[in-house]
Amino acid sequence: MGFPLIGLKSRTHFVITFKTWHLPFQCSWTIMECARSMIRAQGLDLEFWAEAVNIAVYIKNRCPTTALESKTPQEAWTGRKPDVSHLRVFGCKTFAHIPDEKKSKLESKSMPCVFLGYCEGTKTYHLMCVETKRIIKSQDVVFLEGTKKSRRCSS
Repeated sequence: MGFPLIGLKSRTHFVITFKTWHLPFQCSWTIMECARSMIRAQGLDLEFWAEAVNIAVYIKNRCPTTALESKTPQEAWTGRKPDVSHLRVFGCKTFAHIPDEKKSKLESKSMPCVFLGYCEGTKTYHLMCVETKRIIKSQDVVFLEGTKKSRRCSS
């Protein structure tokens, strides 16, 4: 139908119902609840909410779901099971190795950091240096997962 002589076409509109908005809302709510729980459990400041959301989505994509017949979203996308051996506790204390060329002989061999996430596609971790409050990337990291971030690191 419509008015073809003047170039107008009639279109049907998508009607928003409970079923259409419920699933995206529920997924968003689940991710935010997970991020909030991780931040609170480690005593981190709310400024790290974006890192917490990223890690919540990263983990959710590597967990089986009934919607994909017990496959993970990562597995459905790539065709192979994801490796989860590298997963770490968000906000835990870490020590990142300082390369020899960036330190003198008597300086510390590592710097205390807080774990904030993963670099996609590499085996590198996002860390926040406790002393400088700068975000760094490192592969050579020691994790202390049973401990919370020190209160003195909060900004």
